[in-house]
Amino acid sequence: MPVPLSSGDEAYLALKSTDPKQIALQAAALGKSLGSKPEVDACFQRVAKAVSATFDEKIVQEGCVAPLKQAVLAAIPLAKFP
Repeated sequence: MPVPLSSGDEAYLALKSTDPKQIALQAAALGKSLGSKPEVDACFQRVAKAVSATFDEKIVQEGCVAPLKQAVLAAIPLAKFP
């Protein structure tokens, strides 16, 4: 069962599974917690900045941030988009 999150809880992005179903559930929980595209954008911007300090920015964006961000945005109802 997904853990309730508070807005900006980037620690939740440390996925604990490689199972696609579990990742989808975690992405949905994060999307529900953040609740809107601006919140998702801000969260992933903070994550990308922190991770890019250690790893190549392009690899971080293409291999981690973009795919997970897309899954999180897909979990937010369209009515939440500005």
